[in-house]
Amino acid sequence: MEKSGVVYKIKNKLTGKTYFGETTRDGETRLHEHMLALEKGVERNKSLQREFSKLGVEAFEFEVIIETKEHKLCELLLIELLSRIGLGYKQRRGDQIQKLLNGELAIPKEVYQEIRIYINQNHHTKDQHLSLLNELKDIKENGFQCKSDDIYNREFKNLFLRSYANSTRKVDEVRFKKACEYEKLAQKDLYDFTYEEAEDFITSLNSNSRKSILNQISRAGKYLEFAIQQGVSMNKVNYYKELARKWHKK
Repeated sequence: MEKSGVVYKIKNKLTGKTYFGETTRDGETRLHEHMLALEKGVERNKSLQREFSKLGVEAFEFEVIIETKEHKLCELLLIELLSRIGLGYKQRRGDQIQKLLNGELAIPKEVYQEIRIYINQNHHTKDQHLSLLNELKDIKENGFQCKSDDIYNREFKNLFLRSYANSTRKVDEVRFKKACEYEKLAQKDLYDFTYEEAEDFITSLNSNSRKSILNQISRAGKYLEFAIQQGVSMNKVNYYKELARKWHKK
């Protein structure tokens, strides 16, 4: 019989990013171990450690959130869900993920109930709440998939998407998913593409009208402009303006 355990979280209160863990031991004891590791600078999750070292303990919330026999699956789903909306730390997914991906393991109803309760109690902003419930519904209806990996550099792209309405975000996500293959091949984000590489990608979208292509160029241009403003792009000039002028002449 599966031993009961707990799921716990370590949340950056300033950004909302959340690290999840599970244990069959006492949850508070495990959280204390994490805190000691963070204070000593030896936490295994490097991105969590960097933020803790910069911000200090007061910026973080340590809490046991779920007690269940399905603690491993609850942790797995929470990691995936928060990663999909850009609020998760990059984490190892445990030994059950491959069974889920292969369809060898079903997610019990109890897990969905526990996750829904967690979302309702902890994510009160309308945008986050709706996005997480929609992603949970997607997993329930279509099966578990690592969708957090189908967009290259998803964390930064989610940062860009946050200021837009859901309808715009969905269209941009489709474009980013199509860009992923090109980005992986080039081993760089879309914002570091050269003019020629960007033009090849835009052309590959096979938009069926000039208006559609110009819209693709406009949105890609806004992404590059955002990356330049954030100081992460190798490009210093938004070449999509020139690309738009080229298509206007056609």
